[in-house]
Amino acid sequence: MKLFSRSLLLVVALSALGACQKTTTTIPLSWRNPAYENGGFEKLFVIGVGKDDGTRRLFEDRFARAIALEGAAAQASWGHLPQSERLSAKQIRGAIDGDDFDGVLITRLLGISQSEEYVPPSTHTVPTTYYGYGYYGYYGTSYEIV
Repeated sequence: MKLFSRSLLLVVALSALGACQKTTTTIPLSWRNPAYENGGFEKLFVIGVGKDDGTRRLFEDRFARAIALEGAAAQASWGHLPQSERLSAKQIRGAIDGDDFDGVLITRLLGISQSEEYVPPSTHTVPTTYYGYGYYGYYGTSYEIV
């Protein structure tokens, strides 16, 4: 009986570990130039396109931090480019050439989707049997709450 309990515990533990695996993120809208042959970028300039300057700063900072966690250097554009106005190619080129960036990443946030599912609490009862003769027929008519 102990062997069965240990085997069952092992199966449950392995199943729980399997359920905790990291999920992968997919990027459905992306494009890559097939003629580009360089291995990667060392210093990226991140430009976020948006209506609100505060959101732009937050988005660029988090994007640059995510790139830095992957091993490349990244700089948010809000410190180099003016805000609240439409940027020209000359302004962007001047900011890039000033700090020797080898790549520019122009991004915009398409949207955020979140979902939440409410599962109401419930009580399940399971009929139980009794062992021995204590309390006579009481245990045969009782239920355990699970």
